[in-house]
Amino acid sequence: MASLAFVLRKIGDLNGALCILTNLATLAPKSPELLQSLGYIQDDLFQYAPALENMRKAIKLDPKMYYPRFRIWLLRVRLGEKDAATAELSANIKIREGEEGHEWQLCIARFLVGDLTETNFLTQATETAMRPTDQDGQQCEAFYYAGMKHFLDGDKSGAANFFGKCIATGQNNYAEYTSAMVELSEMKKP
Repeated sequence: MASLAFVLRKIGDLNGALCILTNLATLAPKSPELLQSLGYIQDDLFQYAPALENMRKAIKLDPKMYYPRFRIWLLRVRLGEKDAATAELSANIKIREGEEGHEWQLCIARFLVGDLTETNFLTQATETAMRPTDQDGQQCEAFYYAGMKHFLDGDKSGAANFFGKCIATGQNNYAEYTSAMVELSEMKKP
């Protein structure tokens, strides 16, 4: 069933994916990956409070997860809690400094909290790739997070540019790809 939700998300049926993931979450409430996926879909459907709740549940079940923390930061900034969100993510960075194999995730976190410039962040998307096949996916993620920072700072033109670059990577297995499509589509509405 989770695979069906993944396929539905990829083809743009976010409500169908939400229905499946919500049902699965009742059957497997202790699956951090499932809660993370549910949170992504809720975020893409602009259901910020439930998305935040599910991302928090995911990291409570698995504190080593990185990506729910990034969405928590984005969600909290959207909800007007930028300073608290930044303090929370900064504290997590300090705890996890130097974790081997997670250089890219730490770059994302540092970029979101403002400790890494956009130019350096975009460069790190390729330089921190552990394998050449990881580069396109990391660029997809980098373009999405750069786009979100521009969007949250009120720069819709810059955000649209980065969301377009994210989509152009073709990395549609990434949640950031789907989220960029949603954000760009929403920005184009009259």
